[in-house]
Amino acid sequence: MEKLIEYVEKLPLTSLTIGIIVPLVSAFLSYFLVERSAQKKDANRLYIQIELLRRELECNKIVIEDFLELNKKYQHKKSKILVENVILKKELYEVLLRLENIKKDYFAFDQYVFERPSILLKLSSEIEKLEENLTDLKQEMVVLSQSENPIISREKALQILNIEEQIKEKKKEIYINIERDVYKEFMLIQQYIDSNLIEGWYEKIDDSGKVNLKIFKYIYDNINEFNNLQDKTKENVVQLYKTLLMYEIRLDDTIINDNRFDEEMFQFFYGERYKEHPMIEIYKDFYHQEFLHKIISNYKFNILNQRWDILKDGLVLLNDRELYIDIDDFYDSIDFLKNLQSIDMNETNLKRLNEECSNLLHNVKGIQNNLIKKEKSVKKLC
Repeated sequence: MEKLIEYVEKLPLTSLTIGIIVPLVSAFLSYFLVERSAQKKDANRLYIQIELLRRELECNKIVIEDFLELNKKYQHKKSKILVENVILKKELYEVLLRLENIKKDYFAFDQYVFERPSILLKLSSEIEKLEENLTDLKQEMVVLSQSENPIISREKALQILNIEEQIKEKKKEIYINIERDVYKEFMLIQQYIDSNLIEGWYEKIDDSGKVNLKIFKYIYDNINEFNNLQDKTKENVVQLYKTLLMYEIRLDDTIINDNRFDEEMFQFFYGERYKEHPMIEIYKDFYHQEFLHKIISNYKFNILNQRWDILKDGLVLLNDRELYIDIDDFYDSIDFLKNLQSIDMNETNLKRLNEECSNLLHNVKGIQNNLIKKEKSVKKLC
């Protein structure tokens, strides 16, 4: 462009120059300026699109990183419970979990204990309410059957079927739980220990330095003593839980603070008070792990894809086929995370999900790096 201007300046001022060449040059200059303005406008638009997409990708990256970090903490806490003896890598955790579930299923406020699982009361109450609704709907159907509105009648009929199905499912749950009682639960724990540990384990404990084995013995001795009681009462259950220390530990707002397990507060409230108790340390790790278990199982992948859905047509201007396909593949891959309602805490499935998230994290980091390079080159055109 500069050479063209220099050339025009050197031309003699003749009628030919003024009448033909100057208008042509002016037209070309106008076209050039308009074209350059359009290119800058496109570059600005592309730059903004890249920046918006980068921000969305960063949000998705953080969501994936948070899950991976949570799972890392969960596995670490679990390993602290299980690491000492490979034979007990599942059994000790299972026994602690069963004891905790008894507390959840049978204990109420203060020192009150249900002999039957509390879920029976809950299910009975829910069935009663559903049956009341069912009665009301059936009465409405009698009235509607005399009307000439088949659509409303059909809707009511579907509601009735839905409620009847709910009642059926809840009655199944009652049937499953009806034979349970708090005393049988401890017998089942003892049977589990007897059937899952190697023969002669109890006699070998005193010769072993394994803390987990000694804890197992402590739990087993107390449960065995409880199971051998004649005419057991709910007070005996409370006393057993006090002996095992499980009843004393409450994970309230002082321990679960700002959606995290505060080990320092746990130590402050329980660690010092019960420092001589053989189970206090393993409880700290167990409850921390259970907290993480709950957080992970309910973890919601708040994946964003609005920007990509809106911008993907315009981002063809990236003029980078591989990068565009990588971005599109990434969003296709994370779609299943967005629709994940709950996380299966089965170890195999959790491991697979962790691997998939690790791969996604690797991919999104690569995409971000490439977008930064593109953003820099586009900025030069703005």
